[in-house]
Amino acid sequence: MKIAKFFLGLATGLRALAVAAPTPDEVVPSLDTTLPLNKNSDLVDTNVTGYDPSYDYFDYSTAQVWIGRTRKTVGWVIEGELYRTVWGLLNHGCPDNSGDVRYRGFCHAPPGLSFPTKCLVNPPFGHGDCVTTIWDVYGQWHNGEIRNLLIGAVAGTLEALTTNQPIIGRSNCFSLGNRKACNVGDIVRVNLPPIDGKKNFMHIRIDNRHSQYSDFHCCESRPNVDRAIDGLGSQLTTAFPQWWNRKFVRDTRCIIDGWKSC
Repeated sequence: MKIAKFFLGLATGLRALAVAAPTPDEVVPSLDTTLPLNKNSDLVDTNVTGYDPSYDYFDYSTAQVWIGRTRKTVGWVIEGELYRTVWGLLNHGCPDNSGDVRYRGFCHAPPGLSFPTKCLVNPPFGHGDCVTTIWDVYGQWHNGEIRNLLIGAVAGTLEALTTNQPIIGRSNCFSLGNRKACNVGDIVRVNLPPIDGKKNFMHIRIDNRHSQYSDFHCCESRPNVDRAIDGLGSQLTTAFPQWWNRKFVRDTRCIIDGWKSC
């Protein structure tokens, strides 16, 4: 029985490693995988009910990005403007405190991270002022360089979800007041390799109470996110000693339920 379980676990782990490699831009594989057990996690049993793997780092790839599938509107603030807005808010809310004896690279739920935008406030045609909020922000980093990479990965992921999206057809974006507006996922979690046993991650949630309009297609949007994270590849492998002599590998996933992802 133990031998059977061992080979079943080995097969599952090898399958997860196979899908972890960068995927071709033109192919979005349908994934229903179990990630390899994170040896850096306190988790002992991967079948523990309610365990969410998006909170942990797994050492089969350099960077892991998880995206929530519930739509949240960012309205007119899209593409490069969205990147700059999110970067500015997280940079302010999560300052570099790597050298602070008390905090040492922590960011725990900073208040007031929001930006004004335009939403469909009176369906089906009435658009008006609204606010998108970044909340439930938790982060940890070894140094200022890694902090910047984490913020860049979060901001770049959100930007990518609104990039190269038409306003007609199957898309994350739509026309609002003769301008392009977009939806993104409600969660972005970026997990990077630990250093000296210390985790490096940034997890955020997005909210806007006027998010009832149009759609968000997370799985179809993954190639855009792949490209955004690939743009950080050389910086990421340089920042983490365990990846100095290894090829950059990223894994982006949309959260479905527990271990299930796409």
